[in-house]
Amino acid sequence: MLPAGIIGPLLLRRAGYHREALELVLAMGGGILLNQLLKAYFGRPRPSNALLQTLGLSFPSGHAMLAMTTYGCLAWLMAKHFGRPGWVAPLLLWAGLIGLTRVYLHAHYATDVLAGFAGGIAWLVACRLGIKLFWKEEREVLGDSEEVMR
Repeated sequence: MLPAGIIGPLLLRRAGYHREALELVLAMGGGILLNQLLKAYFGRPRPSNALLQTLGLSFPSGHAMLAMTTYGCLAWLMAKHFGRPGWVAPLLLWAGLIGLTRVYLHAHYATDVLAGFAGGIAWLVACRLGIKLFWKEEREVLGDSEEVMR
């Protein structure tokens, strides 16, 4: 996720999609913050039989939450802003596979991963609502301009 989190916004910005790059950074940064707040609140320890010893708390899964926020946001951008809905399923499948690996490696309980996905989806919905309320979508601005011209 780190390469997608760094390369994705840089490529979007370089291609002239400044708003989309900022939207991706907002989704990922907010997901990280939300995950850390939830981990501190719940304080659930990790499974003791992990195949890979991982430090930190278990609930919710940071990998699952960040995969959902990163790849979910990319899926939204691909479908709605770039007209590529064929990318939605592979990106969301990839996020799902990341969550499954956390359970397979016993780094998290299944409920940790499900909560991570739910938190990621909730954060993405909050981001979309915030953007819709506070940041005019380009189509809406163009539509308003066309009405003014008539």
